[in-house]
Amino acid sequence: MRLEPYEGKLSCTVLRGVGGGNAPRLLDYVSCERSFNPSLEGKPVVVLSNNDGCVVARSNEAKELKIPMGVPYFQLEELVRTHDVKVFSSNYTLYGDMSARLMSLIGRFVENVEVNSIDEAFLDLSGYESIYPDLPAFASQLRVN
Repeated sequence: MRLEPYEGKLSCTVLRGVGGGNAPRLLDYVSCERSFNPSLEGKPVVVLSNNDGCVVARSNEAKELKIPMGVPYFQLEELVRTHDVKVFSSNYTLYGDMSARLMSLIGRFVENVEVNSIDEAFLDLSGYESIYPDLPAFASQLRVN
């Protein structure tokens, strides 16, 4: 099976599989922050670890600035000031709530869902090709709900 990324406005990335099998689904902490603060859209955003020590999530705009995952925040302070990068402490209560909502929603559409962590689940889409032949459209359907 070949996996291809689908980047939608779904607050996550969907990897679509051709020919069945498991397709991972990743929740994006930056998208969670943006869902409550739409003014962050299009701006570089990073989310830091529990103790605000390291970058644990980045927006595409932050990636374009070459901000790596896991880098200690103190090494980014000048870059953050220069490029007006929006910085957030991790909010695992929010991410857990958003994850639970998303997993519940996915469970309404897909029978076999294995939750792996707060930001990852595996969907067994075997046999779903006839129901969801176009997985980006499936993602859009989830977004509407």
